[in-house]
Amino acid sequence: MTLTEFSRTHIRWLGLIAAFPLLGAAWMVDLPAKWGGFIGDSGVYYAMADSLARDSDLLYTRSDLVRITREWPGGPQGVLLAANESRPDLIHYAKPALYPLLTVPLVMLFKTNGMLIFNALCFLGILWVGFRSFPDASDRTTDAVVWTLVFWGLTAVTPYVFTLTPDLFNCAAVMAGLYPWLLWQRQPAENRKIGLLAASVAILGLAAAARPPNALFIILPLWPVAENAVSQIRSRRSKPALRNVAVMAALVLAFAAGAALVLWLNRDLTGQAFAYGGARKRIVGHFPFETPDFTFMNTGEEISTRSTQFVFHWSTLWLNLRYFLVGRFAGLIPYFLPAAVSCLLAVPLGTRRAESGTSNGRLSAGLLCGLLVLFHLVYIPSNYHGGSCAVGNRYLISYLPAFFLLLRRPPGRRLILAVAAVAALLSGPLALNPIDAMARYPDAGKRPVLNRFPPEITLLNSWPVDDLRHVRVPFQGYFAYFADDNQWGKELDGFWVKGDSRASLVLRCWEPVAAFQVHIANGGAPNRLHVRIGKDRFNFKAQPGERFQIDADPGPATLFFNLGFTDRPSRPSYCYPVSISTTDGFIPKFTEPGSEDPRFLGCFIQIGLSS
Repeated sequence: MTLTEFSRTHIRWLGLIAAFPLLGAAWMVDLPAKWGGFIGDSGVYYAMADSLARDSDLLYTRSDLVRITREWPGGPQGVLLAANESRPDLIHYAKPALYPLLTVPLVMLFKTNGMLIFNALCFLGILWVGFRSFPDASDRTTDAVVWTLVFWGLTAVTPYVFTLTPDLFNCAAVMAGLYPWLLWQRQPAENRKIGLLAASVAILGLAAAARPPNALFIILPLWPVAENAVSQIRSRRSKPALRNVAVMAALVLAFAAGAALVLWLNRDLTGQAFAYGGARKRIVGHFPFETPDFTFMNTGEEISTRSTQFVFHWSTLWLNLRYFLVGRFAGLIPYFLPAAVSCLLAVPLGTRRAESGTSNGRLSAGLLCGLLVLFHLVYIPSNYHGGSCAVGNRYLISYLPAFFLLLRRPPGRRLILAVAAVAALLSGPLALNPIDAMARYPDAGKRPVLNRFPPEITLLNSWPVDDLRHVRVPFQGYFAYFADDNQWGKELDGFWVKGDSRASLVLRCWEPVAAFQVHIANGGAPNRLHVRIGKDRFNFKAQPGERFQIDADPGPATLFFNLGFTDRPSRPSYCYPVSISTTDGFIPKFTEPGSEDPRFLGCFIQIGLSS
């Protein structure tokens, strides 16, 4: 038995053994008790799966509401519904139908846990395709498997097994669509079957209808055919060139057929092919048909593509390019480090060019990565990560296959170990405790190490710290957005910073600010304070009860455009990052007679501004 055969035999058994705990956790976790209520868009996807499983339709009815409330006492909070504009009593669910439809058999057996089991199967399918995605690594099977496990399993991908949204399904659909293309690549040039490419683009068409940006993945199977056609045209071989053009046309038709099938299915089940338009609302609080007094017309708020306005700003794009890489709440490096390493390794430099060349597959995958990133940063610049209920960049998961396929060989073993060690430090706590990571999604960016990355100012209204103690906290002339828990919330006209902590926040003002007046009252212990506002930094020692005033020049503001569902998306706000650090503090309960305050207090901060 060769080393490769030995590795493959043991890898099959190890994979099978690893699948049982994942599937067991998906089957046994009590998600309603763990969450307390639906998170993000989970309510609509579960309601759709439940309606298909019990009623064989996607009509929203009172019986749906009663049935879901039995399992989830708060009801389907956040559900997205669309009504027939001529018959507002005829209400459908307003999300793509493919994901909930595929989960129906498992939902019939296991209710909520059926969707988690389906997610786990999707994750295992991603790993299975990943193990076979390195055409130049037949002699390094073990390295390929370990790199695949690190890439997918030691990042923020794993928590999405334990949610009710289709992020892992969208990724698995893309990986399934790319697998025939990978098989086609491995065949000798003279024996390559066009049927594999047709199967690839047809599955990618299904994935694109479920999530439209996935349409860009058609670049990968079309690229080699297009390249051959261009080469033959240049060499004036008209007949082979025409054959390749015909093949490209057939592939595009196969892709369109796959997408059309899903759109037809969606239209048949919901009344409209495109799930994001029409009279569409997000319902929070009371639901239609809850009582005769509640209808579609007097509940929820409109959230439809027909009410969006597209606004582009270069300053936002440049900021988002930085935040996309190193943002505290959704950055590529803190949450998906192996994908960032793949980008670096794919650049053909020095000896690496001689060893592996600049393969066409890598070039097309690199182009695809760039297009996918730019699409999200340009089209949805204030929500490119998937909303306030995301762990890391939720949208990135569905196009991680493009980053994964940048490499034709896994990295060297030492580099794999180094990447695994750093990824374990950054995203390891999320990956190794995925159930809690998703249930406590607001805590992801507050963890040590991750809280040293810059908070994304361009995503202010979709930070995953979406309680009123953290975001849009009103002060005189501005809103404060607190990026962590190292403060005790608004108190009168200021706030206490915790002792021995560093509090990060962003001040969102309506006009440019010429100067900030920062009033600091130190607590009841000697302290060393560090204050940063914009580009100004201040360091000083403070005695118990000592007071200071700092006049700070904030420098240029970072512009925030509240793009999306708003009546004035182009009006900017002026944002200024602030951080305040303390080295000590006091507990009033133990130092002040009669006090029952158990908080560990560092210093009290009041911030005024001059326009």
